[in-house]
Amino acid sequence: RTWVFLLALVSRACAQSTANASVPFLMGRWQLYRRYVEMSGNQGSTSPCSGPFPYTYSDLYEIYQKPGSKNIVLCRVGDDCLSWPVNIELQQVKKNVITTNCAFKQRGLNGNSGLSDSIKFKYTAAAGDFTFTADFYKKYYYPMDKNLVQVKPNTWNRFSPPTPDMGISPLFGRICDQYNWPDVSDIGTGYGASFYSGALRGDNVTWVFIRDITQCPCYPLCSSCTVSLPLVSPDFSVIDNSCLKTYGSDETQCDYKIVGVGGGPMLFPTATTGVAVDETTGYTAICYVYNSVSGTRVLSADQVQVPSGIMLS
Repeated sequence: RTWVFLLALVSRACAQSTANASVPFLMGRWQLYRRYVEMSGNQGSTSPCSGPFPYTYSDLYEIYQKPGSKNIVLCRVGDDCLSWPVNIELQQVKKNVITTNCAFKQRGLNGNSGLSDSIKFKYTAAAGDFTFTADFYKKYYYPMDKNLVQVKPNTWNRFSPPTPDMGISPLFGRICDQYNWPDVSDIGTGYGASFYSGALRGDNVTWVFIRDITQCPCYPLCSSCTVSLPLVSPDFSVIDNSCLKTYGSDETQCDYKIVGVGGGPMLFPTATTGVAVDETTGYTAICYVYNSVSGTRVLSADQVQVPSGIMLS
């Protein structure tokens, strides 16, 4: 009965149908936090994981977008976005999209890392080629327990965004964007820290954009106007629009926030880190780190300018 009641409530709160769903307009500057909250090594091996934990990377990003378009260009503030823009197609958060996108993809230093070719070449020349192949996925992609069985991370297992079949308006996001990047100071301030300098990070990134109750004009008076769904991560509380209207507001007045996860295997090539190979597997030492992602828009669309040369579609 509770489940039926919640579905009915959310359906009223999110009356817009899937057919009429519009792509959110996300252009602006965003403050993004990646909080590394889970870290592990292979049991029975000397772990290369070290340093203070948990830890956070904080970055400013700008999103460039035409209203109504699913295509966005993502640029970290301070980077040369004209030389290496990150092009992303926003997708609806649906079960079939999650299944397809989140399947392992073979990759090296390519994809949406947002890194220049010169940084990639410099790192590969020093560390060697560490392409994540199907064989790598089978043997080393997740940490192993004492029986050499791979264990999937709790951070990912607990991440469960709501989907339209739950009776809510469709959400859009960056779904399982898989890429690798070297943790080196060439990237910018805060990277290449002593504990991870020279490591190769494998990332599997999901950002979901959802209306944020704290960004509503009626907040904090209307802070109770949210609904939590069973089997859905707590960060994905859905705004109850009928409740919001009793405060003279509407969910379209509430800005978006980013809720997501990322992380994966972090390799320590001996040539760039000085860390010896794993004595159990005989392969490069790996520390497995996973993060939760949060973000808010700090500058609106009319406060940022698309760099000359960036083409929007």
